[in-house]
Amino acid sequence: MVLVAVWATSQLPFRPQFLDTQDMYFLLLGFGLGIVAVGVPGPVSLSLIQVATAQGRASGARAAIGVAGGDLILSIIAVVLVTAGRSLPDGAFVLLQRASAATLLAFGAVMLLRPAAMGERAASVSRPFRAFLAFTTLLPTALGGWLAFLAAMPFANDRQSLAVFALGVVILSVVWHLFLGLGAGAVGPRLTPTVLRVATRLGGAATVGLGVWAVS
Repeated sequence: MVLVAVWATSQLPFRPQFLDTQDMYFLLLGFGLGIVAVGVPGPVSLSLIQVATAQGRASGARAAIGVAGGDLILSIIAVVLVTAGRSLPDGAFVLLQRASAATLLAFGAVMLLRPAAMGERAASVSRPFRAFLAFTTLLPTALGGWLAFLAAMPFANDRQSLAVFALGVVILSVVWHLFLGLGAGAVGPRLTPTVLRVATRLGGAATVGLGVWAVS
């Protein structure tokens, strides 16, 4: 609700009015389809699970809010770029795609080959909110995902509709990542080190597969 209030009262150029019938439709559509954008396993969600597992529910919740904050920043950037017709030049898009794939492959390889190191790094994160806000905002895969997802919408040229749709996705991001953070924080302390290593390797294999798919 805080995000709704902030977006509704903002003076951004694509936010002239809020919550008429059409706005509510696009808000709910974004919330419903947002799982496509935020639910795919990747470096952010897997790192969130690692931190929550190592540090508990409180850190998991702070990290989740940091991820959602990063998604809010990226959603504003993506809406402005897509509706301005400058989602990305062809060469820049290819570069971003390759950087995203390289990030996925590198992250997945570390999870596969050094699962214990992932756990140690997760336990050492001292400020989960700030760390995940920066991680999400600066990760190439995150911006690329937002741009591709919003540009694929049939109403991508309508700035207001796309902005409200993106807000629905951000709200889902809050809910989804809190679910991951709190769930992993609750279950993590009960898992044995062996189970955690196996789960980390499985996540790494999935991430490598996603990276291979991104460049195929």
